[in-house]
Amino acid sequence: ITFHLYNPQNESHQEFIKEFSQDELTNKYFEDWQDIVFSSTNPDNDAEYAYIVEIDNNLVGLFTLTFQDLENKNVVFSQGILPKYRGNNYASLIRNNVIEYLKSIGVENMVAYVRLDNENIIRNFFKNGFKIERVGSTDLYQVTYLERENKNVR
Repeated sequence: ITFHLYNPQNESHQEFIKEFSQDELTNKYFEDWQDIVFSSTNPDNDAEYAYIVEIDNNLVGLFTLTFQDLENKNVVFSQGILPKYRGNNYASLIRNNVIEYLKSIGVENMVAYVRLDNENIIRNFFKNGFKIERVGSTDLYQVTYLERENKNVR
């Protein structure tokens, strides 16, 4: 598995992003996709990053990390997998690699927001030690990974 920092100037990255529908990019996975792309490519901003994921020489998905404090202890995680690669356990593989990376740089809390209708990923998060809570009356769940509470969860 390889993570590539998203570069909107890279033609293969541009073509890959086009494989996601606009609805998936802006409504389902990444509400602030354009802001994240700007932040990822702006050298003055070190809080938001977008990555493209390569597995077995295929670009299969993308994820974003948004650091929420100056100490980088809290991060919001979003990910999306292209439809043709879903069902291959890639979401878990990506998430587990991201967790290991975040732990290595001292991040203690990772939060993701998941739509209520995304039952498979909600079950997957729960099975892997995430705390799951509905966000008010919205159509989202907040799933939280707390390092201090999940020392043995992988």
